[in-house]
Amino acid sequence: MAAVANAHTILRTLTIDGTENAVGQCINPYPPGDPTDPVKDPSSSDMTCGIPGKSIDAELCPVEAGSEMRLQFRNYDDESKEDWIISSSHKGPIMVYLAPLESAGKGDVWFKIFEYGYSNGKWGIDLIRSDKEGKLTITIPADIKPGDYLLRSEIIGLHEAYKDYAKDNKNGAQYFINCAHITISGSGTLEPKGYPIPGIYKTTDPGILFDLYDGNKNPSYTIPGPKLYSEDSSKAVVAKAISKTVSSAVSSAATSVTAVKVNEADISSVDTGSGKKETDCAEYHNH
Repeated sequence: MAAVANAHTILRTLTIDGTENAVGQCINPYPPGDPTDPVKDPSSSDMTCGIPGKSIDAELCPVEAGSEMRLQFRNYDDESKEDWIISSSHKGPIMVYLAPLESAGKGDVWFKIFEYGYSNGKWGIDLIRSDKEGKLTITIPADIKPGDYLLRSEIIGLHEAYKDYAKDNKNGAQYFINCAHITISGSGTLEPKGYPIPGIYKTTDPGILFDLYDGNKNPSYTIPGPKLYSEDSSKAVVAKAISKTVSSAVSSAATSVTAVKVNEADISSVDTGSGKKETDCAEYHNH
């Protein structure tokens, strides 16, 4: 890729089990023009997998659930340049999402598996700028259902986020987005709750409309989008669903027992009209 002068960034390689995979092997082929151009409108279809707004055919790269993967970001091929990974001014968070490949990224399908906003004086982009190869290490969840997935990387540059894009489209947060195709193997069964992209951000969200230059605000930065998926949170959701089902069944059974007792009380004796009360046993056989 020819060098460009904007100091933006793009996903260049995925390293899986020691093998480095480039564009077209796993990563969506880049569009014509400058592939490092950011998306500016959070409601645009380009938010799904970057420009041109959809996933493009690429080879599927196998990865085992629970294993690590390294994502390399860079702008320039010339590593002697100061901002060859991404400009130091483009501070902001990094997120990684997954979605079933068959969805093509459409609908409530995306769940977040990695995020880093601001912590201990460092922004998400500092993670890749501090790595000599511009790589970020993530872990594929161990308990998700095996299958083909879209992997979506996202870096948000906040250097112009002090203005609302909806009111000033020359400014606003900048989204650097790419997708890759992977096949996850394993014995997991969970299918995490998904969210739509576009649809997870508003231009006025605290993590989108943000004054990077007010240093006092940085420690309280709120990472935008849905909560981070975790094995514990998924187990909690499953446990809650099971608990609700059991509670419903117990409640239903209790209601039935109460009804039987009420009916028994009502029909335990029947006035035959002769002044005597006899038990109507036939009623019990229907409960």
